[in-house]
Amino acid sequence: MKIIISEKYRTPSLQERRLGLWVDRIGSSSSTQGKQDELRVLNLYAAVAVINGNGLFTSPSTGDITLEQGDTVLLFPAEPTAYGAANGSWDIIWIVWDGSDAEGMISCNCFNPRSPLVRSGTGGVVQAYNKIERLMGREDVAAIMERRLILHEMLLELYQLQNHEEMGRNRQLITMTAKFVEDNLSVVFDIAGLAAYCGFSETHYRRLFKEITGSTPLEYITSKRISEAKKLLHQGVAVKDIADRLGFSSEFYFRKVFRERTGVTPGKFS
Repeated sequence: MKIIISEKYRTPSLQERRLGLWVDRIGSSSSTQGKQDELRVLNLYAAVAVINGNGLFTSPSTGDITLEQGDTVLLFPAEPTAYGAANGSWDIIWIVWDGSDAEGMISCNCFNPRSPLVRSGTGGVVQAYNKIERLMGREDVAAIMERRLILHEMLLELYQLQNHEEMGRNRQLITMTAKFVEDNLSVVFDIAGLAAYCGFSETHYRRLFKEITGSTPLEYITSKRISEAKKLLHQGVAVKDIADRLGFSSEFYFRKVFRERTGVTPGKFS
């Protein structure tokens, strides 16, 4: 078992604490040790970046997460965690901080212990680490303010990376359900059911759906049905059959919606 740890500690001044965000320590480790079985609580905030190799991370909020080279994982106060190298060795660095600004980011849901992983977040952490390392021996006001700024810039980049990744997953889920709607227009859709399938609340699903498609779920379904109805009318399909085929509750309701959307009745559409 090989463990080489280098760590630099500091104690923030009262003046620095009043600014609301400070560096507690930075460190690095090269290790062949596997994930610790015992969960530990740091009681501070930290970013742990995987420079080389891969590893495993676990917490009560997340279960087991595989960490790959380039990944960063965030640690939170009162959140027990364990992590370590997997299948060989790894090299990691970390930055530890605290302050009211950090607490505010959690209360505003900028970061969440249930989503600690930031894919491809290591670059920003390495850049912040190198800048902070040069300032660790200084306690003048300029150094205090610069360390605070470096932390804010790093956290902003991690937030943007994490939010971009989450939006990508959301877009994929919404696009998938939109395609399902388009392929199954005869189905009477339950919006709550579509939301539950994606793992969203109905309110969140409706908001995301409009943000991604430009329409509410109901508007989208209706628009696709009317587009398909136009095609079927051109093919000579009877109005009643179209209403049945496209999931309208009645022929009367289909005629009403068609006229509202196109300005003409189905019989006059050409």
